[in-house]
Amino acid sequence: MTDLKPPITDAHEPAEDDEEYSEESVNRQENEGDRALLRRLLDHRPDNLKLDAIGKGSAYTFKHLLQPLFDIDLDDTTRFDCPVILFVGQHDHTTSHELAEQWFERVQAPSKRLVLFADSAHMAMLEQPGRFLMHLVTDVLPLAQQAGDAAPAEITRGDGGVL
Repeated sequence: MTDLKPPITDAHEPAEDDEEYSEESVNRQENEGDRALLRRLLDHRPDNLKLDAIGKGSAYTFKHLLQPLFDIDLDDTTRFDCPVILFVGQHDHTTSHELAEQWFERVQAPSKRLVLFADSAHMAMLEQPGRFLMHLVTDVLPLAQQAGDAAPAEITRGDGGVL
């Protein structure tokens, strides 16, 4: 095993596209605040992302997966044969970052990294999309490439000029 005590990455420095969301994500209230933030974020997203679709997806997930998840106790599941990357929002009231960090300290894996999004709550991928993408590319993609499990490269055609 290597890298058993990796540094915790602090994703505090907001990326250019994150700044307008960070204050909202820190100060919001649960439930109603989550929906308001989601509405605000989705106002800036393509039309194919709709809040209703996210709500329907959550309802489906809760109906079919919530009870089975309650039946699983992962507190003592700390040994993994693959790399572990844990993304955590510091202001998450759904999943306590303190408990996540305590669990992470006990994890044994070939490599591990905890990324703490200091300006996010439960939805770091929506609250700090630029930072989240950066960590997917710099932390996750190399592991997928090393395992031979990355998406194939794009195929481009043309002379590379401006369209």
